[in-house]
Amino acid sequence: MANKRNIYHTILYATYIAPEGSPMYDFRNGNGLNILQEKLTAITSDLPNTSFVIAGDLHARVKDLQDYIPSDDLDFIFNDSIDYPSDTFQIPRKSRDTVLNSFASL
Repeated sequence: MANKRNIYHTILYATYIAPEGSPMYDFRNGNGLNILQEKLTAITSDLPNTSFVIAGDLHARVKDLQDYIPSDDLDFIFNDSIDYPSDTFQIPRKSRDTVLNSFASL
C-alpha cells in the first residue's frame, strides 16, 4: 500500500495593480482586481491545495475601514489550534485617506 500524503503549497504573489481609471485597462476587460482574480483562479485550478499570500500595491483606497488583521492570533488567521501568545491591537487607526474605492473590497 502506497503512503499517501496531502501536500500543501503556499505561493507568495507579489503584485502591482494600477489605479482605477488607468489607461492600462483600456486594452483589457475589467480592472486590476478582476485580472488578479482570474490569475489566482487559474493557479488554483492547476494546484488545488494552494494557499496564497498576496502582497504589493493594490491601490486600495480604504478611507476609515479596517485594513489590517485585528489580532495576530494564529488560530484566527490559520483556523488551526497553534500554541502562540497573541497580541491585540488597541490603537485606533488614523488614516488621512478620505476616499473609498472599489479596490478596497479585496
